[in-house]
Parts: sequence; C-alpha cells; structure tokens
Amino acid sequence: MGWITTLDKEMAAARAMLDEEHSFPQDYQFNNNIYTLGRIGTHNIILTYLPDGKMGTTTAAIIAQQMCLTFPNIHIRLMVGIGGAAPSAAHDIRLGDVIVGTPYQGQSRVIQNDFGKRTDSSKIHIMSALNRPPDVLLPAVNSLKVQASPLWRRLNPSDYNYLSHQGTCALPRPTAAPIIHYGLIASGNQVMKHGPTRDRIQAELGILCFEMEAAGLVDIFPCLVIRGISDYADSHKNDRWRGYAAAVASAYAKELLGAVPSTLRIHQQT
Repeated sequence: MGWITTLDKEMAAARAMLDEEHSFPQDYQFNNNIYTLGRIGTHNIILTYLPDGKMGTTTAAIIAQQMCLTFPNIHIRLMVGIGGAAPSAAHDIRLGDVIVGTPYQGQSRVIQNDFGKRTDSSKIHIMSALNRPPDVLLPAVNSLKVQASPLWRRLNPSDYNYLSHQGTCALPRPTAAPIIHYGLIASGNQVMKHGPTRDRIQAELGILCFEMEAAGLVDIFPCLVIRGISDYADSHKNDRWRGYAAAVASAYAKELLGAVPSTLRIHQQT
C-alpha cells in the first residue's frame, strides 16, 4: 500500500500509525524519494513525502511516479495530509475535522485555480477529473461513514479581516471528537486564503476543502485523498493546527485500512 504525504508533520503522523517499521531489502535501488517501510495490521505500507519547500501538483506527480516505478505492485494508494476547509450550511466543517475525497457524480473531481496567495478574487478553472479512488477502498470508506450531529455554528463573514493570524475565535463543540465529511476536494498549485473566493468556489462546485497536491496525481496515482482540516482557507490562516490535523487524517487512514481485507483481487481500473 502506497501512502504519500506532503509535510514533515504529515510524515511523522503517518509513521506514528505504523504497527511496525521494516528495514529495506538488500537489493533495494534508491531513487530521489525518501521512504519508510512498515506494517499496519495485515497491510504492508510504503510511506513517502514531498521534499521540504516543494509543495504543489508537479512535485506530487514526480514523487508518485517514482514510487510506482520503484514499487510496481502497489495497488492501494492514499494521499494523506492537511487542507483548508470550505464550510457551508450543509457542512459545518471545523478545525480538526477530516475530509475524505469520495466520488462526486460518479467521479472525484479536482479543480485548478489561479488565485495564489493574494487576497483578491480570481477566476475558477476546471482542469481535469481525478481518477476514482481504487474500488477496493470504497466499501471500507462506506463502512466508516457516520452521521454527524447538526451542531450549528457559523464562521465570521467571508470578507471579515481578522486582527491576528493566531488564536481561535470559535465556540467549542460539546465533544472534542473530529467529524468525518465525505465529498469533493479542490486542488491547485497555490494556497487559498481568501474567504469570498473560497465561498464562491464552494457554492459553484460543492467542494469541502482545498489542498495543493492531488491534482498532480490525475493519471499517475489513482488514490483516496484524506485531509485533516488545519485552517479555514481565509485571512485567519495559520499553522497552529497543522500537527493535530495531520494526526487525525492519519488516524482515519489507519482505521480505514483496518476495514480493508488483507487478501484482495485487484482489477485494473480504466
């Protein structure tokens, strides 16, 4: 099973989920990727992550391609890490929740946008459709779905400029347990940190969160994308929740693998 992460905190969280770490075979031929081998339950795991400062769809594609060439028998594939929430009336998404990129209208779509880090509006470009997650994972995903309680809470208006990037403005939920949301994840090369643009994309496309790597895996690494929410993709964006978000996303991935049979007949997806 191949598991790709982006940040060192994501890789650390993934390694913490391993029941056992393995040494490399003597005949292993190294490439530019950094791998950790191990086991979760009955599944052998290959972990890797993007080099420091090399986030984005292009780097993700290169890392995935190298992994597939080095380990050609990988059939179950995950991309696990952090993302920025796109909450709505239908989805009360909060810091520390988990988003699972499940098929939407028959496929998991990925959007590419040109907004960048600046705080103004920009046009949305639909670039491509990410291949469906491996079919062997979908029954396991369905088995983990839970009903979320209607815990109504609203973000500040999307055009609200926060006084500081630090701290938390929200009232706590009655429970500290994260909630799992299932649906569309938007991907692009640049960071979303503009509330009105976030809301417009969410309203037009129904997306649940933003991230920066999955679009690079359209044809190379069909996978299930799992994101822990570390910010709200607005002007209040900061790194305070990254570690926790990475941990809950990895914990979900481990629980998911526990629901996947150890012996599977894998069919090539087209």
